[in-house]
Amino acid sequence: MLILLLLLAAIPSSSQASSNEEYKGSKVLVEELTATWCEYCIIIDPQVVELQQVHASRLITITIHPENDPLSNMAMDLRASQINTSEANGTPAFWLNGAFYGQGVIDMSSLSRQVMKSESSRASSSELTMSPTAEGMDIKLTSSGEERNGSRLTIMLVEESITLRKGVASNGQTKFHNVLLNSFSIDLDNQSTEEGGIGWNLSQSEFTLDSVNLRLTNDEILEEDVFWVIIHERSGSSYPLAVISSLEIDNAPDADDSSWIWLLVIVGAFGIYLAFPMKKKD
Repeated sequence: MLILLLLLAAIPSSSQASSNEEYKGSKVLVEELTATWCEYCIIIDPQVVELQQVHASRLITITIHPENDPLSNMAMDLRASQINTSEANGTPAFWLNGAFYGQGVIDMSSLSRQVMKSESSRASSSELTMSPTAEGMDIKLTSSGEERNGSRLTIMLVEESITLRKGVASNGQTKFHNVLLNSFSIDLDNQSTEEGGIGWNLSQSEFTLDSVNLRLTNDEILEEDVFWVIIHERSGSSYPLAVISSLEIDNAPDADDSSWIWLLVIVGAFGIYLAFPMKKKD
């Protein structure tokens, strides 16, 4: 019976995406402004990682660094202007779904409750899907024309973990998580683009009344721990109408792998045999 229960727990859920199908979903977005000289960030950054782990199914966190920081890059500069990091006068500082949340050593339990509240209160009808291709990534946004007005799609490449040599960060921190590496934004009103980094190629774009279809590639060599984040957001406020991340499909079982079915059949038959033992012959 124990073996049977373990196998049942391992059966892939129908809600999980496989590596061969489109990934879709909507997540709450928390963005942190941190810095390699920030003493308080040594305390708060590990808590942000833990928050991400606790809310893995509903949350994606992204960290950005200010100008003149060793980890700063073009994508971070672009994102800083989009979410208006000038609202904060220090680090760490946080934005929840595009809105300034607070700064300093904030109460993570309060932020955790706010993440759950934000997930349940989102009223947007926008839906994002993405699927990998041999050339790159196909992205589809399904949304009403009214909701698309005054919005943009922002595509990010994010690295799960970056390790710096000792001494590079003046606060002594060596490991940084969910670091924004590169980005690409397209205004859905006039189809103008902004690149937060190099290597982007928009090879296909199709706009209809209720959908946007893009084929996008990036020529940079990607490490294994780099993942995609795609956001449909208001251009003025950066409020996300839909957020999707390729992290949610990492380690998802392959839908075509039916080997677990045969294991279940074998264990089930063995269980029946134990429950109804054969009678001994007289």
